[in-house]
Amino acid sequence: MKALGYDDHPDIASAVGYANARLGRFAEARKWYDRALAADPGHLATLNYSGALHVAQGELDQARADLARIKTVCGNMTCPEYQQVERLIATKNQ
Repeated sequence: MKALGYDDHPDIASAVGYANARLGRFAEARKWYDRALAADPGHLATLNYSGALHVAQGELDQARADLARIKTVCGNMTCPEYQQVERLIATKNQ
């Protein structure tokens, strides 16, 4: 996807970040998520992936910040992205 030349598009940057996260390259994933959010601060997929990565790394305050941003973008707490990150945080707190 990087070869397509659209690295700054939030969909591409988010997907590259997600792929890196799945490969365990968390610092690289964070870099791509930051790039996606710089292009579109309300990009729901990236906020979802970012929140999940924060939870996986035990950074619950940052995950909660992503959750709050998701709520703002969705306008409620019923969108799937909000519910997914909320569930991850709750599971990590147990």
